[in-house]
Amino acid sequence: MTSPPFYIPFAHWDSTPFQPPHASITASKFLTGWLVLGLADGELLILSTATHNPIPRARLCGHKAPVVALEPLLARTETTEQELLLSLDSAGALCKWSLADGRCIQNVYPTISSKPRGLRIVKKQKADAKDPVVMIYGASTEILVLNAETLETVLLWTGNLDWPLPVVSGRSRVMTLLPDGQIQGWGLNSRGLGEGGRGRLALAMEKDHTKQLSVEIKADMGRIKGFERVSEKGYVIIQRTSVSSYVLEDAKFTLKEIMPVDLEIGVAGYQIVPKKGIRKALVIAWSEDGQIRVFELDENTTFGHSGKLSLNPVRGKSTVISIACTRQEDKCLIAAFSHLGGSDSGWERAHGGFLMGVFSVGSAGVDIEWVEKTEALTSLSLLQDDIASSCSAIFANMLAIAYGSSLRFHSLSSFLLSYHEPIKEIRIPTTARTCLLKRVRIGEHVAYGKDAGIKGGKEYLIVGTTNGELFIIEAPAFQLSKRLPISSTAVCSANLLLSNLGRRLRFALIASSADGTASIVDVERARIMVTFPSHDYSPLVSYATKTAQNVILLTYEDYVRREWNLGEEDGGVLKAPPSSRGGDRDRGSLGTYERDLTGEGWREVRVGKFELVDEDREGEGDDANGDGTIKNCERLCERGLPTASVNVRAVLDVLSHATRIAKERTRASERRVVGSHPALIAAKSLLTSLVPGGIEELLGREEEGGCEWRTLVQSLFFRRKKPAMVGQMGAGKNVSILAKETFSETEDGISGISPTVSACILLAALSTVGGLLEAGGNGEFFDNVIGRALGRLAIAKDEPALGVFAKYWMDENPVVRATARRCLSIAIGTLSEERRTNTITYWARFLPVQVPPELFSSKEVVRSVIILGQLITGHPDSVEQGLKKCIALSVELLLGDSNHSFQDTAIELVGHGWTAFQSLFDPFEVIHILIRIAASTMDDFSEARRKTLNKCILEIAEKNSPLLGSGLANNISYGSSSSQPTALAAVSLSTALGVSVAAMRTVIMIVREDAILFRDVLSLIIAAVVKISDPNGGLREKVMPTITELINEMVEAYPTIAFHRPTQRLALSISPGIIMIYDLKTSTEVNALQGHHSLANFLAFSIDGKFLVAVDLEENMFFAWKFVTGLLSFIGGGNDGAPATLLPKRKESFANEQNVGIVEIEWIGERSVKVTAGSQSTVFQNVDSMQGSSWNIL
Repeated sequence: MTSPPFYIPFAHWDSTPFQPPHASITASKFLTGWLVLGLADGELLILSTATHNPIPRARLCGHKAPVVALEPLLARTETTEQELLLSLDSAGALCKWSLADGRCIQNVYPTISSKPRGLRIVKKQKADAKDPVVMIYGASTEILVLNAETLETVLLWTGNLDWPLPVVSGRSRVMTLLPDGQIQGWGLNSRGLGEGGRGRLALAMEKDHTKQLSVEIKADMGRIKGFERVSEKGYVIIQRTSVSSYVLEDAKFTLKEIMPVDLEIGVAGYQIVPKKGIRKALVIAWSEDGQIRVFELDENTTFGHSGKLSLNPVRGKSTVISIACTRQEDKCLIAAFSHLGGSDSGWERAHGGFLMGVFSVGSAGVDIEWVEKTEALTSLSLLQDDIASSCSAIFANMLAIAYGSSLRFHSLSSFLLSYHEPIKEIRIPTTARTCLLKRVRIGEHVAYGKDAGIKGGKEYLIVGTTNGELFIIEAPAFQLSKRLPISSTAVCSANLLLSNLGRRLRFALIASSADGTASIVDVERARIMVTFPSHDYSPLVSYATKTAQNVILLTYEDYVRREWNLGEEDGGVLKAPPSSRGGDRDRGSLGTYERDLTGEGWREVRVGKFELVDEDREGEGDDANGDGTIKNCERLCERGLPTASVNVRAVLDVLSHATRIAKERTRASERRVVGSHPALIAAKSLLTSLVPGGIEELLGREEEGGCEWRTLVQSLFFRRKKPAMVGQMGAGKNVSILAKETFSETEDGISGISPTVSACILLAALSTVGGLLEAGGNGEFFDNVIGRALGRLAIAKDEPALGVFAKYWMDENPVVRATARRCLSIAIGTLSEERRTNTITYWARFLPVQVPPELFSSKEVVRSVIILGQLITGHPDSVEQGLKKCIALSVELLLGDSNHSFQDTAIELVGHGWTAFQSLFDPFEVIHILIRIAASTMDDFSEARRKTLNKCILEIAEKNSPLLGSGLANNISYGSSSSQPTALAAVSLSTALGVSVAAMRTVIMIVREDAILFRDVLSLIIAAVVKISDPNGGLREKVMPTITELINEMVEAYPTIAFHRPTQRLALSISPGIIMIYDLKTSTEVNALQGHHSLANFLAFSIDGKFLVAVDLEENMFFAWKFVTGLLSFIGGGNDGAPATLLPKRKESFANEQNVGIVEIEWIGERSVKVTAGSQSTVFQNVDSMQGSSWNIL
């Protein structure tokens, strides 16, 4: 199965100012203890307001477009109820963030097709109803409704006549205001899905016909800016030049008062500060020139005191772009953000000002003193171009970061621990700043077989500057090419063309600049082949090529397309667009080219900022080094924060590979990884960065007496290093970086931030410790380390989030998987009673039998089954019986799902918790599902899945082999979980064949792994094999190869079974005093051999198959039976078809003075047998005679 990503980002906060360059603040919001700022480049900045001066706490990188709306959301998490944050950008992307640790919990790309204007959160009708909904409205008649818990689309609301402004008017109640003044009430109602929906409900927006209202909109007051609810019955409408208050009474909107805002250039934005206790609601409106009006609203929705606030810019002329306000005791705290103009400094124009003040509204107006807080966002050092990083890339297995005109190269360990001491530094001979780094490989080829993959080729680093220059660096010599000028504006993109094009274009580079100029560059020779002039300074959006041709089609931002033919000579010829074919309305301004170029044989690639990025790789960057241990976070590096994501799993994979090689050495003392091995250095660097406080932060203070393993763990940390700051990799691989003060304010370091951070860092650190201990030959101490680390958290009551351990419970890396399982088991065992109850309540909501079908694929579904499954396995008394059955049925539901990831997880859970589960679901049906999975012939049924399935079946056999034997026997006989003969007729022959063969192969696997597990169920298996070999059943010929293999394995493993191949007779000692003889030719029981009192331990047929001999070790007796053939074979059989009973032809004791438990039976002639017990042998002559002779051989 595919494991979830295990990346942890690291950044060097001290190397750059807080706010990235060239980004203004587009949205702001005060939350409890926080001030959240949304930037034009999509980043979110979190500032703490706990002190007088706002302090940076986190940078959240989750959007690519300007943030337009921020809304708090109170939600229940695994550990507690906390305030989350919803952020919406202008491209429609919606992210949900945890403010406790800055982690992106969920994201959606995109939400609506039109430009979003805002979002609303609507609670359900009942006070205790779960999962409120989020409404996103934009510049269209559509409103998208999402489930707030999962961000899954609930419905697309399209019942509006014009662009609506929604407002929440109560639980499950919404009103929309249209530009003409019409107000429509709506209800968020639930509808049953019918019988197929299993009782679940769907949401629908339905008109409330009792609330079809209207208000008079005065056109001279300007465009409507907002529609808000300020009290139970009070509403306000904000227009460009006024604020109007209304009361909703008797299904009618009554105008109470209109207040002009007295802002010369009109309202640019507004905010409603709701009333709190005796304090009245406030309406704050501001204009772009820095003028602010504040209005109080009384209980009856009339305006009270009002006043003006003037935002005097500190430097130059300002444009106010955002204001946030909140209550602070009996006053109000306001923050204003402006975009500065009138200065020659591009940096000042970019950042603007940040002012804060405290005010109250009274009869004397508003009194406020503004205090500049811009230093909380930036610093004067930002004026130097070479201070902040501008771009980054992976090159020569290292991370290259550009600072001004310098390139600094870091390995994993140097980036984490010695950032200011790069491995290599190259100075680019230019006066401009580096703005683009792109790694390309030329001459690669695809290898097959044992060394399959992309091999060979030369690696180059393309360097672009802000004045249009290109430089090329070749690896591994790091040789810098000459300057290649392509334009006078900044280089925006560089893309390598494919090798299947025409001779002049294959393996060439196409680079474009900000003004639309594009050049074809020969990378290997470092020369410009041809330059295409720009089109009206419009940036290049994409290029398209055709296989085996020297033509290229360029598309610009103004939708103009130009086709160039490079031919076989230098330069290029601009080709005329193809002639119109008539009736093609989709061509428009694109000339006569189709919008979709694939139909004409073109392969289109978008470039630069227009490049289409796979959202699954969002925030990860396009590059990874050779072993995949470090990935480039280019977006954060571009914003001045050097950041890289470390792949914990890849670091451990490299270390495990080094460990396997070391263990193959001849000398035992050399079978460990030591010294300065790169894998060892990388793992220790990661561990030191994950736990900067060293062993005391991970395991707590040393107890008296100490211990050997603690000293070993302490040696795994580097000392006197300044590690990078750890971050979070959230949903969509969105990166968030926490400030160092966030960690230093907690006594417990990283574990004191949040349960999720605690679990993520703890899992990564303990997995790394486990890998390092194993590499050093000290893996036996790993359980002690895990127990001590989790015990320290339990003592400090810093309980980690169990969902993180469940996430990696099925990880493909054995160290991560073992660590996650051990941590989950210990963490569940140390839960307090209150926390255990909260855990059960939270995760029970996500069980597959509880969630609707559209949410079945949610990541919480599988994790809920893992956590609750582990809980009832280890602590069954803590879960009530009804929930136990829900958990067991959920496991069965996942087991039967077509998703292999779900199946693999359920297989592991079934084997691990069979003792608890077998009484909660139909065990025979579950065994049948397991056999059906084993019967799969799909190509992706990997060896790893086969091992997982076999392990599960072996665990079931260890816990209840009779039950498993019965289930396997049913599947062998009837191809189903049922033991009824009609079951075989209910399935197709092909299905029955596959299931029967898989069941027999499962028995073979069990016999090979641990034959003693099935010692007591042999009769069930043999009876099933006899039934399926029926010559009239239609499956005999197809199953005989598997039957032969099974019988051979069983005869070799069990001395109580014997088989005579020529006669196809099978003998089985089924119970004391009875040996059954089966004829596989006719699929019948032919004889029941009796005459002995105990279990016949060892059986052997004669060479001709006419005799069977056996020994009884309890009485040390030898028995011989002779089979009757011909007409006499029917004598002795019962009238009901029972097998004929035979008594022994010969019964005699044999020598076994030492009472050995294993004897050897050997036919030494047609009628002579030698029985060997230890050092004693007894020979029986003429077993056909009751008076045959025998003698002992010493």
